[in-house]
Amino acid sequence: MKNNSIFWHNLWIDAGKPSSGVVQHTRLACKAKYKLAMKNAYTLFENKLSDEMYSHFMNKRIPEFWKTWNSKFRKNTSKQVNINGHVSDIGIANEFATYFKQVFHSSNDQETCDEYLCKRKECINENLCASHKCIESVTVELLDKCMQKLNLGKACGPDDLCAEHLLYSHPILFKHLQVLFKLTLCHRYVPNSFGIGVTVPLIKDKTGNVNDVSNYRGITLSPVISKLFELMIMSLCNDSLQTDSLQFGFKDKIGTADAIFIMKSAINHFTDRGSSVYIASLDIRKAFDKVSHFKMYKSLLDAGVTIIIVDVLCNWYNKLHYAVRWNNALSAQFSVFSGVRQGSCLSPAIFNVFMNVFIKQLKQLGAGCYVSSLF
Repeated sequence: MKNNSIFWHNLWIDAGKPSSGVVQHTRLACKAKYKLAMKNAYTLFENKLSDEMYSHFMNKRIPEFWKTWNSKFRKNTSKQVNINGHVSDIGIANEFATYFKQVFHSSNDQETCDEYLCKRKECINENLCASHKCIESVTVELLDKCMQKLNLGKACGPDDLCAEHLLYSHPILFKHLQVLFKLTLCHRYVPNSFGIGVTVPLIKDKTGNVNDVSNYRGITLSPVISKLFELMIMSLCNDSLQTDSLQFGFKDKIGTADAIFIMKSAINHFTDRGSSVYIASLDIRKAFDKVSHFKMYKSLLDAGVTIIIVDVLCNWYNKLHYAVRWNNALSAQFSVFSGVRQGSCLSPAIFNVFMNVFIKQLKQLGAGCYVSSLF
């Protein structure tokens, strides 16, 4: 329509810009059709975004809702970024690597390590049938079920493989993966490549300073085979990874909106009856990256996770190495000594188990609001 409008407009100019006649009539008709089509396309685009946001919001798909929101309302950042005087891709990548590396700290606290080893010693004599059952539960059917949970359309990991490669591969691949995963559990040893991650800096506030490293958060891409292995572990340990109903983080179909609703309802319940409510808040920023590994292992054992799984995770976390990618440049690798793995399917569940101790201790202390004997 645009080409037709331009064609008849040029023809109208060559004809001396007549004010009437076939050429003028056709020119105006083509121009009107083109403008109407543009208007309809814009309206369709707006409605599609609105319907998409509405659907995500009503179905509590909050991350997808904000992605759609940002695609409509956020402006693109300038591609000319200067990080601490570095403008080259490799220089910026190394600067981010230095910044992200500072977040982590060593988990090699002797007292914490001793506590974990003491707990492990208690569990080491657990029924061997539990470990055997865990290994034998790894079936092709289980892996296929876990495969269906992988998110499609995501970026490839360090191995340049994505979920679609597994989805559309020959079915015999899952038989080989079954053997690999069984051997991994049996020997409690993961491939070294499972520990490698590529961190991509994403800007937090696009209206803020794009040259400030603190205005970026890192999203780590992991090998897709390792993600499938994690989903398998979650299926094997599903019962042990359950947390208190007052834990709202990283759970399906609930989130901060539900937590805020419960808090406001509890406050209103007491204030309407003339009581005062005192609130204490805990700032756990960066907690995801600062979890002590040995405390995490002990928390998993306390929650009832099979020792064979904890040993596998211990071997895995000893091999964590990240590198930062900026455009096509890759920084030098650095070791990770604390925190749960970024870009991991299993990490949110592990973090919930680690944090669940706070809710359990609060319940034991009885420090909190009770509505009809409900804590």
